[in-house]
Amino acid sequence: MMKLKLLTYGAAMTFFGVCGTMSTLEAQGSDDAVTAKELEVKQKEIELEKAKLDNQKAELLALEKAKVELAKKELELEKARMDLAVKETDSELQMQLSGDVLFDTNKAVLKEDAQAKLKQVGLILAAYPEGAVTVTGHTDSRGEAETNMELAEERAEAVKVWLMNQSGLKDERIKVKAMGEEVPVASNETADGRQQNRRVEIAVNKG
Repeated sequence: MMKLKLLTYGAAMTFFGVCGTMSTLEAQGSDDAVTAKELEVKQKEIELEKAKLDNQKAELLALEKAKVELAKKELELEKARMDLAVKETDSELQMQLSGDVLFDTNKAVLKEDAQAKLKQVGLILAAYPEGAVTVTGHTDSRGEAETNMELAEERAEAVKVWLMNQSGLKDERIKVKAMGEEVPVASNETADGRQQNRRVEIAVNKG
């Protein structure tokens, strides 16, 4: 009888020991689950913070790039104003391009070499997007006055078309005028004077 009680007691102790071990393991498993959950939450927080920092970095880089581009455009604009010897009044900017730079003799087709100067004109006009533009053609006094007037108009029109196609100016913004030989800036008695008179003038209202 005593032996049976001891066996029963031993079995009970073994049972409770196993149960205790299982409880301990379950508790440990529960702690591990909590720890894993906390790690997952922390990982998400870190990822969100990293994404936020990456966005801020991208914004700063974009801002710096924009500043560099703006500074570059300002330098290009200043160079264009100097190269074209821009004259400025209270109401408008005036530019004068040599006809010999833009066109061959008695022609109204723009030369390849004219592109660089016209790009600078386009750059300046872009700084005044609301300003009305006037393109005026002039010639020297050689030849018939009527022919010179036609040539002056064709050349002014060629410049207008270039500005529309290459610089994006709208047709209604640009007015074309032809003065022919009527408004010389130098004597037509000399080759140098006639060269100065063959020109295209571009004016933009400051808006």
